[in-house]
Amino acid sequence: MRVWLFCQSTWFGVLLAACSVVAERIGYSTLQFDHVSEEDQNLSGRRLLEYILVLPHVAEHPIMGNGLGATFLIAGDAVLQGPKGEQIDFHYIHNLYLLIAFRLGIPVLLVLFVLLWKYFRRSTKKLKSLNLSPGTSVLMAGLIAAVFGEVVLSVTSPTFLNHPTAGLLGCIMAITTAELHADSQVTGQN
Repeated sequence: MRVWLFCQSTWFGVLLAACSVVAERIGYSTLQFDHVSEEDQNLSGRRLLEYILVLPHVAEHPIMGNGLGATFLIAGDAVLQGPKGEQIDFHYIHNLYLLIAFRLGIPVLLVLFVLLWKYFRRSTKKLKSLNLSPGTSVLMAGLIAAVFGEVVLSVTSPTFLNHPTAGLLGCIMAITTAELHADSQVTGQN
């Protein structure tokens, strides 16, 4: 019974951490929306403009994408310190998932979603099934929640691929999915 309650509490911890990440982002967005300046409204419009400009390109090449160096035309007025009144080739896309669909195609985006789904299933299953101390369980749940936070944050910025975030996330994902074995005790020799 204690093990079942502990597993339920670790699931609750993962859920609570994930919800707190999402709530923090929503709260921050609401705060920004309430106190929005004219420049911030312009930034918000640029994010929406990305979808309007990039989604037709995704529809043109849904299988293979447009290539890793692909750019899209955007008004220079929409780019900070960009040339006013001119069309420019622009490469930066804030939404990681839109970026992958644009450059590599929808199949690669689906592969990413499947890999993330498998990662979260495996890591949470491992968290439930291992007999870890409460402190270690909380640490593991926090690490899994950190990866979840980065997945959610990548909707607004491709943080999942940034340096050094990508390396740190790779290490966290390895830690949370690794096979953990109890250390064998070494007997002292006289």
